[in-house]
Amino acid sequence: CIELLEHVENPYHLLSVLYDSLNPSGNLLATTAKDIPQFDHVVNFTNEFEFEDKISGIGFSIINNKLLKHNNLFSKVDSNNIFYHLKK
Repeated sequence: CIELLEHVENPYHLLSVLYDSLNPSGNLLATTAKDIPQFDHVVNFTNEFEFEDKISGIGFSIINNKLLKHNNLFSKVDSNNIFYHLKK
C-alpha cells in the first residue's frame, strides 16, 4: 500500500480487509501521507500515533517504520510520509 492509503475513503477498513487476506505471519508494506495537499488525497494522516494505535487494533505488529521528510521550497508545511513494515 505504497502511496495508496491517503486516496481511499476508509483506509482502516481496507487495512482490515488486507489483514484478513494475509497468510499467517504475512507482511504488508504501507506509507501514510501527512500534510501533503493534493486534489486526490481523501485522508490526511496527521498523527502517526493514532494511525499506529488503529493498525495495532486491527492486529498488525509494526516491524519497522521510517519517516520520509518532504522538502518543499514553496511551503512551510511540515510534509512527510511514514513508511511502515507491518506483520500479521
